[in-house]
Amino acid sequence: MSEGALLNSIIFKLKEKKINKDDTLFFARLGANFKTIYRNFTRIYGGRSDFQEKVEELIEALYDMYIERSEILKVLDIKRENEPGWILSPKWVGTMLYVDRFC
Repeated sequence: MSEGALLNSIIFKLKEKKINKDDTLFFARLGANFKTIYRNFTRIYGGRSDFQEKVEELIEALYDMYIERSEILKVLDIKRENEPGWILSPKWVGTMLYVDRFC
């Protein structure tokens, strides 16, 4: 099945079993980002015989997590989408730990 056909199949299945008024933004984001998700998933799991099923499971899990997300976080998501450089702001501090080397 082609990438586009798989996306259409996934959207159809999700809309068929889960009706939620608040999922329009999820489907818009999925359409905008599916090509990247599919490409990266293919690099890792492309040789699996159940590849298509696993892509469907991944998208369904993403959908479920989106639906469960609080309204406050959904508003923050939109704000961050409108400000793509938010992560580079001097208001943020980050660190990285290598837990296998941390004592």
